[in-house]
Amino acid sequence: MCESKVKSVKYHNKDKKGVIIIMSTIVTAFVSGANTNRGLETYMEHGKRLLEIEGVRKIVFIEEKIWSTYLQNIDFPMTTFRFIEKEALYTFKLSCPNFHLATDNPAKDTLEYMCIMAQKSEWIKEAIEMDETSAINVNYIWIDFGIYHIIKGGDTSFTEMIQKACNSVYKDRIRIAGGNTGITIDFYRIQWFFLGGIFGGPAHILIAFADAMRQKVEEMVETTGHLCWEINLWISIYQEHPEWFDRYVADHNASMIEMYYTDRKEK
Repeated sequence: MCESKVKSVKYHNKDKKGVIIIMSTIVTAFVSGANTNRGLETYMEHGKRLLEIEGVRKIVFIEEKIWSTYLQNIDFPMTTFRFIEKEALYTFKLSCPNFHLATDNPAKDTLEYMCIMAQKSEWIKEAIEMDETSAINVNYIWIDFGIYHIIKGGDTSFTEMIQKACNSVYKDRIRIAGGNTGITIDFYRIQWFFLGGIFGGPAHILIAFADAMRQKVEEMVETTGHLCWEINLWISIYQEHPEWFDRYVADHNASMIEMYYTDRKEK
């Protein structure tokens, strides 16, 4: 593990009346070489926009070689790096001899990419279990490392949206972005009932979600020798546990983040 050089980490903010506002902890990750859809330099530039945001605690799973090349010499505020090796991830130990997808973007939708996407909920679980401050952190929120690329409003609006998302606390469910579509079970064509880029909530439900996801992944690989997009498998979990989710409709643009903290069902 490598931590940023911040000596005193603040886990909450206060409003003008001095009332403590709990900040969600961001969990994100980057693994190199999964596809050729976007260059490494571009991924790193997008990721830096997320990591440099002030006032928000972040736990980042990343390969040490990537950190040392691109991030080591930058003092990102309130950021903890945890080094990983993709060969050690449980998804990379699975055998998928029958992997095939009906996709318009094969350069992106590789088997390695599916393995990494399936790991999102597992990384959240690991962050919670390894986090010494988990007892005082009400929420954890997954945000894709490169999510900056969907924002068109510039750095200031991106920073404000992320900070507002992290100031939103959900007590009983996972707040999660979804598309304007109904439920379809299909393990070969991508389904946008969930968008995948952002989801968050209380630790106990996120851990249950991670355990359910791992079971779905391992069952799929064992029975079919195939693996698909994580968001397709999340639909099956949603059908079994709808009470875990607070789904909102958004798109692959700023609404994915903005709607996380607006139109809330929980106060």
